[in-house]
Amino acid sequence: MRNLLLTMLVISAASTAEAATFVLSNATGDPVDCQVTLSGGAPFAVNLAVGESRAINCGRTIVVSYAAGNGPQNLSLQPYMAYLFVTKPKKGLELMTADLLGKSPGDKDVPLEVPAIKRVKIPVKVLVDDSDRRTKTVWAATLRKRFDEANAIMKAQAGVVFDIVDTTQWTVGEDVTDLRSCMVDFERQVKPEPAEIAIGFVSRGFPPQGRQAVPFSTSRGMSAPYILIRETEPKNEPERVEVLVQQLGRYLGAITSPDPISAMRLTLGDGKAVHAKFRIGFDPLNLLAINIVAEELRKGPLLKLADWPVEQQVRLARIYATLGAAVPDDPLNDELQGLLARAGLKPAQPEVMPEKAAKAPPEAPPAKARKTNPEHDAIRKVVRAIVVKAEDNARLPAASRVKGDDLTELYVRTAADMAFTLEPDLRKKAFLVGIGIGLDDSDALRNKPVFGDLWKGVESDDERKIRLAVLGNPTMRYRRDLCQHFVISAALTAIAGDAIAEQIGLAKELVDRDRPNGSGFSFCDLAADFSGVALANTVLASGESLNGLRTKFAVKSALPKIDDLPEGLTAAKFKDRFGDLGDDRFKAMIAELRKRVKELK
Repeated sequence: MRNLLLTMLVISAASTAEAATFVLSNATGDPVDCQVTLSGGAPFAVNLAVGESRAINCGRTIVVSYAAGNGPQNLSLQPYMAYLFVTKPKKGLELMTADLLGKSPGDKDVPLEVPAIKRVKIPVKVLVDDSDRRTKTVWAATLRKRFDEANAIMKAQAGVVFDIVDTTQWTVGEDVTDLRSCMVDFERQVKPEPAEIAIGFVSRGFPPQGRQAVPFSTSRGMSAPYILIRETEPKNEPERVEVLVQQLGRYLGAITSPDPISAMRLTLGDGKAVHAKFRIGFDPLNLLAINIVAEELRKGPLLKLADWPVEQQVRLARIYATLGAAVPDDPLNDELQGLLARAGLKPAQPEVMPEKAAKAPPEAPPAKARKTNPEHDAIRKVVRAIVVKAEDNARLPAASRVKGDDLTELYVRTAADMAFTLEPDLRKKAFLVGIGIGLDDSDALRNKPVFGDLWKGVESDDERKIRLAVLGNPTMRYRRDLCQHFVISAALTAIAGDAIAEQIGLAKELVDRDRPNGSGFSFCDLAADFSGVALANTVLASGESLNGLRTKFAVKSALPKIDDLPEGLTAAKFKDRFGDLGDDRFKAMIAELRKRVKELK
């Protein structure tokens, strides 16, 4: 079924955007020089420092030129996308597309030419609490200087300036005991007028809540009129500037990012901002998001997201779905969840609080009575063992939960432990299909006619919802997608054999390569496919191997290193570097993947 937003795009005339934007980011260890040509205009130089991301306003046509190890490169890019310069071993500089989930709304609303862009000025009221012992002259000067530094970043990255129009003080209520209740008190007492945002700086101290440190700041996200920031933490001014930039970014639609140098990373105050060479700024995807929001701000006060042009909603939804999937421990708020639902994109996994997890039934009630099937029953037991382990993990405090590669190892060992207790003629397939269902959160096989009956026979829709709510973010080599490729390929091998499993994996990469705005051909994905097939072949050859997997399964021994493998290859790039599937260069790369998998312990 086509989702609502994309259907509206088809049946309604596209509105013309004020301007478009795209992002270039330097993920190499050296400065990068390139040239950009927009809509037939004269080329201009772009010089990116190490770690710098830059948003560039554009029309419908974008060409980026740079020097690479194999000669000059001239690439046509798309508006509303982020691109990263990376360095590949033996190949030099390469520009890669940052993959976004979902389907692009196209560029019909993008102007052909690059329009003149006006700056956005947002009025701000700044307040300090009654615990601040500085005179108004001192604190006002300190905060204005901090805003000057933050505004230099926001102006350069998004064309937005936050202008202080009023400074005053408020008295914190007597019932305030933590930062959350302080925020409620602040919202109750303070009116943003004559500004659009009231930003309070709190000097009052708050005790830690259990094992959780007190956050440096809090707000309610995009266009919310209240922001609260602790003035006493972090201890130094550069880190305080970064906290302010983070909250100004949240006002413009930025969300938590896994990027370790982004102002939107999970933990600030980590000492990075004090280093002279560190650049306070946003990761490529958040930078793209805040520039989309800035475009809407240029039209006037921000509307509710549901009232935005549908093209812009889809663009933001793709960014939030991608970032949300990368940081599942920081769930999106209800408004952004609604945005993803309207765009037909799966939201990030919700945070499961211990009290809710404790109330989950030990076994989800089936929607209807199942037919007895020994094979389905065996697989179901493996999947259920994974869910029970996931529920136990979800009950733990967030800081104590198993995550990433460790979580994958926990689930695979749990599945092997359960499978080893089953009848010998059922245990091999039950294990392989069980991890294929239990560790996957996509519909890659569930909605396919050939496999859907098995998937739905093992796990009902209600059971699937419970599993997805507690699954977390199991990864391999710290990538969620590689875990999914691995377990699905293992399951396919158990069902259809290794040749079919590999063919399906290769076909998927070819579709990604040839699809407009697709993620491109990835040899990393293919390495995970081959590794999943190898695990399945080992298990199918000897059920006794499950005994070893119960305690010794390790990601580093199941999937080879993939850092130097090419990915994100468009059809043109693939043809240039590997020809076609019969080309010796492609065959050599496949042979290299098989060699790496064979060398695994």
